[in-house]
Amino acid sequence: MRMSSPPMLDQLKKKTEDLWQQLIYAKSEAEKATLRGQYQEALKTYKTQHTLVYDHVPKPRTTPGKRRDVDQPNPFSFVDYREFLLAWLRHYKAKKGGSLEKLAEETGLSAEFIVRALRRFRKLDFESHKKILAQIALAPIEREFLDTLYQVSETESREIRQGAVMKLLTFAEFRKAHPKEYEAWHYLSHWYYVAIREMSTLPGFQANAPWIQARLSGEVAVDEIKKALDFLEQGSFFKKLADGRIESLMKPIHCAGGVYRLALGQFHREMLEKAQDAIRNSPSDQRYLQGHSMAVSRDKYEQICRILSEAAEKVEALGAGDEGEDPIYHVELALFPLSRILPKRQIAQSGK
Repeated sequence: MRMSSPPMLDQLKKKTEDLWQQLIYAKSEAEKATLRGQYQEALKTYKTQHTLVYDHVPKPRTTPGKRRDVDQPNPFSFVDYREFLLAWLRHYKAKKGGSLEKLAEETGLSAEFIVRALRRFRKLDFESHKKILAQIALAPIEREFLDTLYQVSETESREIRQGAVMKLLTFAEFRKAHPKEYEAWHYLSHWYYVAIREMSTLPGFQANAPWIQARLSGEVAVDEIKKALDFLEQGSFFKKLADGRIESLMKPIHCAGGVYRLALGQFHREMLEKAQDAIRNSPSDQRYLQGHSMAVSRDKYEQICRILSEAAEKVEALGAGDEGEDPIYHVELALFPLSRILPKRQIAQSGK
């Protein structure tokens, strides 16, 4: 029997979601720090109350009527819901004597549609996603996890995708299976983590929050800087030597799938906001901005991407081996559309 959530839980969930939305659109670092603390506290309260309410409620271990195999693919091992479904489909055929035609019959979907959707030639709508999951022996938390992965991959709303990624990170099994994705999200979603890491490469760097705060452009609370230092040290982005100096470590960032795309998108969004701050607050001789607008064909688009990639590599090479207490800069190369291509039908209608 399906149970509805108690009103108290619904209110806590709404409060948590509202705080997350406010955090996304917060302007100043001080406001972000305050909202981040409120959000984390609200999320902790919601998860605690959810556990108290549901831990002793009898619920099926897996999908009713479905028997779980020991070697069935584990959903938490995946960062893409389609990859899980493909792995399960191979298991379904090999171990359970199933077939694509049988799955199509059980779900009411065509075999061709299932194949094209799982291979990314067609969009898999949420109803079809649920019909396929209904044929798999899954625990409730696994079903919830796969639904969240679906949102990360398929929703067109950036805010919903951001919320879905944050929800992914609340699954302990996911964090355990994908520590690199969790680390990359945490690192790239805070612009000053990146800035502090780069500062640590310079002689004279001090792993001291007030010292760093005085040198960062923008309002970042001391407590947030302390959290950043703890994260960077524990994550082996740098290490403290016996004499108190800091040694920066060349640690690459590893991540995959929708989590990485969203983390990177959040990173560029924050950096573009810092560019706006620089336009308003930095002297013109300390910043350089140049842009050009033009019509771009697909061939030209690819040529421009290659040119920007080559420029990025040359700029990166310039940053190696610098000495002295230099300011930290971020170089952002961007190519984005100012107009959109309309479908032929819409073009015809707009020309009337």
